[in-house]
Amino acid sequence: GRVTEQPYDVVCTTEDREAWLAARRPMLGASEIASVLGLSPWCPAIEVWAKKTSKVEEAKDEISESMDLGLRLEPFLLGELQDRSGCPVERSNVLLRSKLYPHLGATQDGRVTVRAHSALAVSVPMLVGQEGTVEVKTAGGGFSDQWMQAGNYRDVALVPAWYLPQVDCQLAVTGAPFAVFAALLGGRAFSFRWTVVERNEARIAELAERTAAWWEAHVVRDVPPDPDGSEAAADLLARMYPDSKGIISLPEASIEDVAIMQATKLEIDAMEKRRAMAKQRLALAIGNAEVGELPDGRRVTYQTIQRKGYAVEPSSYRQLRLPR
Repeated sequence: GRVTEQPYDVVCTTEDREAWLAARRPMLGASEIASVLGLSPWCPAIEVWAKKTSKVEEAKDEISESMDLGLRLEPFLLGELQDRSGCPVERSNVLLRSKLYPHLGATQDGRVTVRAHSALAVSVPMLVGQEGTVEVKTAGGGFSDQWMQAGNYRDVALVPAWYLPQVDCQLAVTGAPFAVFAALLGGRAFSFRWTVVERNEARIAELAERTAAWWEAHVVRDVPPDPDGSEAAADLLARMYPDSKGIISLPEASIEDVAIMQATKLEIDAMEKRRAMAKQRLALAIGNAEVGELPDGRRVTYQTIQRKGYAVEPSSYRQLRLPR
């Protein structure tokens, strides 16, 4: 039979992380799409721009503990998905680049083939025999709440907003008809959820258009996107400009930024004074009592906190706590 041409080029494997990072630089990886679209809780768009334009180096050992643990758990979670879905799952370790959208790339966590009469086939019976992409996630704390209702069925509303563009990018690059999220959720107890996301041509077209425009506007033209005010953006700027010297002429827009900083400082000072005055009025009303009961039944506590002396002299102070 005729061999169907793949819609992507294989760029490299992930075995050498430094080489993989370098190979990914001239394109947007699937995990970077949420940042570019302003959806990522962790990485601002300006950080992606800085790495793509080599303003900062993306070191091979630049990986958080949670990311490292997530990578170590991937084989286990892929195996868990295989057991629960009843379908063969293979791990993937190659970087792919789209032929149709050359500014897009993807590194899949795994691939799954829908087997007839399997649990996965219940979700996508029309795709029996076809292969899809697998994205593995771990989530803890408040982020796990985003997944708690996810089950073994098709509902993209159950996927956190910053993850959906990632699999849409993977589907755009691979041409696969569906993707499966496999998530290990932490909290009071561990749980495993998997959710199917079917290929949506309208979403993919919009994603390709918006990311191409971003790439042209910021990477090709080397114009930084606006910082988003996050700590991650502040950390990035500190890395980009660790030293200071000389004088530079600023653009007209900087006049407005100075005015904003000055005005917001006055607003913050005024708000802090209002808060301090309200706190003092409550303390005055409570007096020597420990608890003050509001007319609506809520309680304000004003407890004495004992502080032991170590490097400083022991002391005590009172702490005012508002009702939740």
